[in-house]
Amino acid sequence: EEFWPKVQQMVETGFAANAKEAAKRGIPAVLDEGGWFYPPLGSRFDEMPQGLALFELMADHAIKYDYWGFMPTTYCGPEQPIWHINPEWLKNINKRFIESNNK
Repeated sequence: EEFWPKVQQMVETGFAANAKEAAKRGIPAVLDEGGWFYPPLGSRFDEMPQGLALFELMADHAIKYDYWGFMPTTYCGPEQPIWHINPEWLKNINKRFIESNNK
């Protein structure tokens, strides 16, 4: 909890800077798999409440800064547990991002 404000500020600053750089270069901003960090494989961070909160925050900023693409977890392949443990969350976050780009 004590780190959450710092994480929020890092996400805000990073997404804004990356979007600005993409615009300057005339290319789309995209957050790829592991675009911010890779937790240790097998750590199950992507399924933890803290991980989901981080990915929700990142989705909010990808939408805010008009990113062209966004992968909502650090390990995105269909072989990853999130696809089986929390498929509704994964569908919803993808839908929210996609619909935001279809305004």
